[in-house]
Amino acid sequence: MRTPIRILRKKSSLSGAPQYLCEAEIAVDSGVNERLLRYGLGYFITHRSAAELLKKGIFRGYSGLLGGLPWSKRAECDAWERIANERPCVFLSSLPFWEGANCVTTDEHASIHALAEHLYHCGHRAIGYVAARCEGYSHERFRAYRNAMHTLGLPVRQAWVHGFDVLSGRAQRDLVSAARLSGKRYERVMSRVFEQVILDGTTAVMFEVDSLAHQFCAFAEHRGIRIGHDIAVTGFDDIRDARGMFRKLSATIAQDFFGIGRAGADMLHGIITGKRPTVGQRALVPGKLIVRKATSCLAGIRSGAGIDAAIRDHIEEHSAESSLPRTIASAFDMTRAAFARNFKRLFRQSLVRYINDVRLARAENLVAAGHRSFSHIAIMCGFSSQQLFTMLFRKRYGTSPRDYRNMKAAGNEYR
Repeated sequence: MRTPIRILRKKSSLSGAPQYLCEAEIAVDSGVNERLLRYGLGYFITHRSAAELLKKGIFRGYSGLLGGLPWSKRAECDAWERIANERPCVFLSSLPFWEGANCVTTDEHASIHALAEHLYHCGHRAIGYVAARCEGYSHERFRAYRNAMHTLGLPVRQAWVHGFDVLSGRAQRDLVSAARLSGKRYERVMSRVFEQVILDGTTAVMFEVDSLAHQFCAFAEHRGIRIGHDIAVTGFDDIRDARGMFRKLSATIAQDFFGIGRAGADMLHGIITGKRPTVGQRALVPGKLIVRKATSCLAGIRSGAGIDAAIRDHIEEHSAESSLPRTIASAFDMTRAAFARNFKRLFRQSLVRYINDVRLARAENLVAAGHRSFSHIAIMCGFSSQQLFTMLFRKRYGTSPRDYRNMKAAGNEYR
C-alpha cells in the first residue's frame, strides 16, 4: 500500500503563525501518526498547497490524503475537490465545502450550546455573537449560536450579532472584507466592531475564537469596562495569551486536536481498506467546556436579565442537597457574601429563608401523602436533621408534621 499523506499549510504561513496554531498542528499530527503507525502505514508531511499537488499530479503517488479545507481560499478548495475525485481524502478540523467530503472536526454545535448554557445559567438573557473569519467553522458556529438561543428561548437580534445576517445566516460583506485584511487594517475594522458591541446593550458576548475575545478584553478594559462585571465574554480554543486576557473569559472550549488527528487517520484507513464508504463520512470529536471561575455573573445580575429565574431554577433543582446554601454561590461564580447581598436585593428575603420555604412546600406534600417517615422526608427535602425539619415545619404551619398528617387523613383542612 502506498503511503498516506498529511497536508499542512504552506511553510510561509506557518513561520508567522501564532503559537497556538502551531501547537494545534503538532497535536493533530501526533494523533495521525499514532494511528497510522498502529496500522503499519508510512506517514509523510508536505508544505505544498493542494493546487500545486493537483497541477503537478503529485497526489497520485499516494493512496490517501489528509488535509484542511480553507473556505476563504476558493481555488484551494476547488483543487481539493478535484483531488478527492481520484484519491480518498479526509479533511481535519474542517467542514464539508462540497457534498460528499469526508471530514473530522470538533462538535461545534454541542460546544457552542455548552457555552450558551453556561451564560444562561449565570443569568444572561441578552447574549451577542461576534465572528472573526469567513471559514467553514465560522458558519457552523454561528448556526450553532442561533440554534442555542432558540433552544434556550432567548432572542437573536441583528444589533447583537456581528459578521452574519441573523435571518439568512449568510456572512455579511464587512466580515468577508475583514477576513482578507491583516495587521493594522484588520485591527481598525475590529475596533469599530468592538465599539458597537459595547453600545449594543448585551450582558454577554460569545466570540468565535479566543484570540478575538482577548482583543476585545484588552479593548474594553482600556475604556474602563470591567470584563466579568460589566460584560461577560466567552471564546473558543482555550488559548493562553501572554497578556493574561484568557483569565478574563467566562468560559471557552478546548478542542481535542490529538483526537481529531487520530479519528482522521482511522477514517482514512477505513476508506482505503474498503471498510468505510468513500464519500460523505463525517466524525465529530467532543470539545471540553472550560469555565474560568474567576469570572462572576454580576453583569447578568446588574442588568436584571433573568437572573432571578436562573436562581429559582437552580434552587428547585438542588433543594434536596443540604449543602445548597453553601454551594449555590460558587455555581454562579460568586463569593458567598456577594451572592447573599444580590439575592436579598432581588428576592427581598434571605437566601436561607427562601431555600427553607421551597423545602417546606415540598415537605408539606410528602407529609400529607402519608407514605414516608418524617426522618425520610427530612432527608429527601434537604434538611440536615429531623429536629430542624420539625421545628421549621411547626413554625410555618403552626403544628407538628405528625398532627398535620393526622388532620389531612381525617379530612380536615388546615387553616
